[in-house]
Amino acid sequence: MPFEDDSTAEARAPRPRWLRIAGRVLGVALVALSLFYLGINLLRGLEQVPVRSLRPSVGPLVASLGLTVLCVALGGWNWRLLLMALGYQVPLRRCVAIQATSNLAKYVPGYAWQLLGKGYLTRREGVPTAAAAYAVLLEMGVLWLTGVALALVAWPAGLELPVIGVLGRATQLAAAGVAWALVALLPLIARWLGSTGWRWLAPVPRPAALWKALGVQVASWLLFGVAFGCLVGAFQPLKPTDWALSVFSLVASFVVSLVAVFVPAGLGVREGVMAATLGARLAGGLPVVVALLSRVVLTASELAAWALARLWLLLARDKGSITQTG
Repeated sequence: MPFEDDSTAEARAPRPRWLRIAGRVLGVALVALSLFYLGINLLRGLEQVPVRSLRPSVGPLVASLGLTVLCVALGGWNWRLLLMALGYQVPLRRCVAIQATSNLAKYVPGYAWQLLGKGYLTRREGVPTAAAAYAVLLEMGVLWLTGVALALVAWPAGLELPVIGVLGRATQLAAAGVAWALVALLPLIARWLGSTGWRWLAPVPRPAALWKALGVQVASWLLFGVAFGCLVGAFQPLKPTDWALSVFSLVASFVVSLVAVFVPAGLGVREGVMAATLGARLAGGLPVVVALLSRVVLTASELAAWALARLWLLLARDKGSITQTG
């Protein structure tokens, strides 16, 4: 059994008062800076693109919304596979509900609460806290590695970004090769780390499930990129190369925003990266408008996914259960 029940574990000592206050001050400061950055870019974008002149196509907008809801559901499937890799079988409907509910937690005050919320909701399903925390760690690794690897492949040739500049073809191929090698080896690395005896790690009894989770995550990134491409296409016809840019812009913006764990849903950070990457291809302030609209679509999709997940649980009429397989 990889993890023992922690129901009798002693409560952790509370954090010092000064540390709690410092964390809150830092969170408020990051939120304020993000909103300021977002507001400045919004004003600049709206100055260049009069809102009344925009005539988006309804079809691509609906497609973007539907594909994004599907991506949220795939996140639930991915979470189930990660738990399976650690030896725990949680019903898919419960995992989708956990994913959809924890997504809403990232808006106040940020991604950190999404991770904590996911661990808490998984613990309520009967999974030990140590196992839930380890699954969250694995999920972050899966998100980062697959996101970076896919962004390197989708990086449009000649695209110049602030600070980074233009990425050379040889550098791009080398970096992509290393990233995809790490993706392929992640289950073996996780299994080896679990066998080293570190107290906070445990063996991965089912590495095949972790490989499947990596595949589901790559598919989810691609679908998410296509959904973002549909959103861009609602305002401007896309060339074949623009679809690659859409995938790159979406993935890169999310990977960067994951660093700002205390910023509500990466607010301002994600939009800034989107606007910077799309600005190389889209004219005027349209990149900012699209980036802001993507936030609306994402939030609406997460609310819709949460409602559908709750309906699924209601129709199933169960309280959830797990089966330990490892």
